[in-house]
Amino acid sequence: MLFKADTLEAIARGRVTLAFRYWRRPSVRAGGRLRTAICEIAKETVEPITPTMIGEADARRAGCADRADLLRRL
Repeated sequence: MLFKADTLEAIARGRVTLAFRYWRRPSVRAGGRLRTAICEIAKETVEPITPTMIGEADARRAGCADRADLLRRL
């Protein structure tokens, strides 16, 4: 899971608390931690979802302006 530096800064400050990724098959499991140059990230849950399950609040928690912005990034 690769995060850009600005996203890592937002995670470290607590402004980003959720991440979405598009995978053909999952490459991350729940549990454990991911150490980065800026912060350490806890991988609490990993769940398959569909785009229709993503709401506006989820998109904002992921650091996006809105749901449409998040879907464009995916």
